[in-house]
Amino acid sequence: MQLERYKNNPILEPRKEHAWETGGVFNPSVIYEQGKVYIVYRAFSKDHTSSLGLAISKDGFNIDERLPEPIYKPRESFEKKAKPGVWSGCEDPRITKIGDRFYMCYTAFDGVHPTRVALTSIKVKDFLAFRWKWEKPVLISPPGIDDKNACILPQKIKGKYFIFHRFHPCIWIDSVKDLNFKKDTWIKGSCWFMPRTDKWDSRKIGIGPVPIKTKQGWLLIYHGLSEQDRKYRLGAMLLDLKDPSRVLCRPNNFILEPQQDYEKQGVVPNVVFTNGAIIIKDQLFIYYGAADNVIGLATVNLNEFLKELTEKADYKIELIRHKRNPILKPNIKNWWEADAVFNPCVIKDEKNIFHMVYRAHSSQFFDEHKPGFHISFLGYANSKNGSTFKNRRLFFKPEHKWEYFGCEDPRITKFGNQYFIFYTAVSHFPSSQEYVKIALATTKDFKTITKHGIVTPFNAKCMVLFPERINGKMVAIFALEPDLRPLKTGIAFFNDIQEILSQEYWDKWWIEKDQQGKNILFPPTPDLEIEVGAPPIKTKQGWLLILAYITGISLPGPDVFGIGAALLDLKDPTKILAKSDYPFLIPKTQYEIRYMRPNAIIFPSGAVVKNKELLVYYGAGDKICCLAFYNLERLIKILLKSSSRAYSSKFAVFQTTKGFGNEEF
Repeated sequence: MQLERYKNNPILEPRKEHAWETGGVFNPSVIYEQGKVYIVYRAFSKDHTSSLGLAISKDGFNIDERLPEPIYKPRESFEKKAKPGVWSGCEDPRITKIGDRFYMCYTAFDGVHPTRVALTSIKVKDFLAFRWKWEKPVLISPPGIDDKNACILPQKIKGKYFIFHRFHPCIWIDSVKDLNFKKDTWIKGSCWFMPRTDKWDSRKIGIGPVPIKTKQGWLLIYHGLSEQDRKYRLGAMLLDLKDPSRVLCRPNNFILEPQQDYEKQGVVPNVVFTNGAIIIKDQLFIYYGAADNVIGLATVNLNEFLKELTEKADYKIELIRHKRNPILKPNIKNWWEADAVFNPCVIKDEKNIFHMVYRAHSSQFFDEHKPGFHISFLGYANSKNGSTFKNRRLFFKPEHKWEYFGCEDPRITKFGNQYFIFYTAVSHFPSSQEYVKIALATTKDFKTITKHGIVTPFNAKCMVLFPERINGKMVAIFALEPDLRPLKTGIAFFNDIQEILSQEYWDKWWIEKDQQGKNILFPPTPDLEIEVGAPPIKTKQGWLLILAYITGISLPGPDVFGIGAALLDLKDPTKILAKSDYPFLIPKTQYEIRYMRPNAIIFPSGAVVKNKELLVYYGAGDKICCLAFYNLERLIKILLKSSSRAYSSKFAVFQTTKGFGNEEF
């Protein structure tokens, strides 16, 4: 699904006789109005000041007119050069027609402070008459954050305008009631689209042109930078017409990459980067900057392009949020859970009763604890349908030295005739790596509980036990040294419960890890960490392991926590049969992003199969308990299809498909 380059590329080059565009012309936005193509392009001078120029074409291919002066240049302090020698100015415009005005988002840069998104507008009649009566530009992205690549969808949807922008390295999406940004009113939104490790868009991604409305959906072109070869390429996807936050389909392959000399050699080599696309008759015209130096054009038949786009796209999974979310909230009547309830683990017994053990924060503090430190307790509730939980009570609290400052994040597995509950034990305040370890408790009825003490002598969390022996061994997976980045996933094989609690065993395990490179399941990657989520579920195809995906770890700003999955071999759980190329769920709804402290967190800790549905229980914002679900058979089918090899460390974009199953289960 490759675009066809225009034979006379490049269609625009720098003009040495014009000082303002002698350095390079590139990254154009495009308007198709009254039978003419208006190309608004970025240009820079010898001193690296960016302004915006205009060229006009009657047929879309040949340039008929090019203005000798910029139509827009730096005018405000936030885009004027802050000191000599730096890049600055108005960059990479994206223009949307709404009513009788053209709204232009562009990147404003003074050369010193982080880039920000600026917004201005002009009446259509003034633009066509070359009367450059632009509105005074305003910054719409928050200060101190590198934000760029913004555009506005050309119509309101459910009473709101959708704005896409790039908070490095992801595309974010926001919706606003109007475009009248007042002082200190910023776009915020949520992380929507992420890079994918080991693919052509592995380092960072950004929106391309303003999405184009088609019968099949909003056609969105985007750019991606590869971590491996540092090339900029173009990709495409379709968004739902009624909900642009929902991706209908997206192929894995790019649609354009640097191949020609003018794309491979220039100010910045190996770049194709687009801000502008239009439809003329049945042809899609994409105008792009090449090597930050010249402008090229590529075309394709729109109908054929859309057909191939939908036929070759992998359909992805978004877990379906339960309509009653949050299913558990803090209860101010119970002092031990008055502040927060989150990270629930759920298990279903032979009588089809759902038992939930969850982490809870008290609003009170013990005298010996420093003010502001929340002690974690474990609460209990049960349910007959898996979504309505009642009979809440304190399950157990910190009692021993090794857990005195908190019992956190339980994981439950039924093994034999008893339930194994692994949890994180915090023994000291302020907490640090050496004081955070895994502990074990067991119960047969969720009433009488036996605490066995610390499992790992080293820093670890989130241990899950397989529900049966594999090759005669008990098997556990856990987060190894989670408080010492980068996080790793350990796997251990035991003979019995005594060995799980044995210091001697763990000393040997540690030596094997260091000296023989054993016992690590998911090695970390530069931009992704994987943390153990729910205990494994046995399926015909393999052990299904729900995981926490953490991205943004190598970048400034908050991490983003999502939910993914892997499939492990039934007879050898060290063999990864498949792993999701993208998170199945990321923070998106108000109840998921409301309590960001400081990260955008949804964290899975429990999973149950009911009928044909996979129920995934997760904490949101370290504050509430939530539930999402998906058809188990379909999830595994897509998981196997989307993984290109037995072990995949890829991390792909957030995408959605139509949900499977019934909200009432």
